[in-house]
Amino acid sequence: MKAVTTFLITLTLVLTGATASATTMLGENLLIDPGFEGPLTFEPPFEGRWVGFSCPPEFNCGTAEPGVDFGVFSSPNNPRNGEQSLELGIYDYSGLFVGVFQEVTGLHAGLKATFSGWIAGLAEGGSALPGTELRIEFFDSASGNEIARTDDLTPTLTETYEQFMVMDIVPAGADAARVVFVLESFEGPANLHVAFLDDASFTVVPLPGALILMLGALLPLSLFRKRAA
Repeated sequence: MKAVTTFLITLTLVLTGATASATTMLGENLLIDPGFEGPLTFEPPFEGRWVGFSCPPEFNCGTAEPGVDFGVFSSPNNPRNGEQSLELGIYDYSGLFVGVFQEVTGLHAGLKATFSGWIAGLAEGGSALPGTELRIEFFDSASGNEIARTDDLTPTLTETYEQFMVMDIVPAGADAARVVFVLESFEGPANLHVAFLDDASFTVVPLPGALILMLGALLPLSLFRKRAA
């Protein structure tokens, strides 16, 4: 029994230490403020904070004004849990986008990454809302260079919160990830678009093959301890 206990403790230490950062625990939600109970930021530093962004002037977004024609903020209007959720809005204006992201560092290649949460939204007149994008972007934290990104998940939202999930493997050369949620009005009529995100999560776990390799590496150690006992 002592040998088994030692083996399990050693396995736990290896698995939780597989990431390069002490704050990156395997299987745990790595996002700060997943329920958007605090305010967003729009300025660096970005790590560990929800960052709002919108269509910049270089995208030729016309005369759109923040807070008037579009907005992104923590809002009490439609929480799934808690007192707030993220609200993205484009108000009777076409050709715009607004979004939010959060960066997580301390990753390494080969981990299975999952971005999930709950989303809802409505267009003007109570119709279902298109024009949403969810993805994971993997990058090198030292240089800031993007290594890869997932395909955009583009669900059509309704007034009822529904769960989403985006998954991929952390690629070679990446040690950080950025989870992204975007609302855009490039297609369709220039009417009211409002989307909500709540209970967001980003987790990483080793692939089954990597877990087997870890177990294989630890097995001789557990047998040695058993003989020594």
